[in-house]
Amino acid sequence: MSTRCLNRRPRCANPLSGAVPDAQQRLPEALKPFAAIVRERLSLHGVAPGHAADIRAELTAHLEDTYAGAKERGHTDEEALRLALAQVTDWTQLAHGLTCATTEGGMMSHHTRSLWL
Repeated sequence: MSTRCLNRRPRCANPLSGAVPDAQQRLPEALKPFAAIVRERLSLHGVAPGHAADIRAELTAHLEDTYAGAKERGHTDEEALRLALAQVTDWTQLAHGLTCATTEGGMMSHHTRSLWL
């Protein structure tokens, strides 16, 4: 097994470049759909486009579920958004782990792979 993903930081371009239209980038986060937030923050370089789209869709659904659950428990929109976005504490680390797991030779535990992939 290769250890190349374990010892280096991911080569990431600016995650905001070309991710969403300019008007969408100027909106406050509370007004952006979760899909746009995930596209902006989760840079999956080296992952097949179709697979990257599946990963982003899964993460988007998780954040939407967290938001909806918080709203059902009586949280304000702002609190629910903060709770949902707190599910990912380090977007760069998440992207790196997912990229390593989905590229040939990536090392990730079975549990983590089944959770995110």
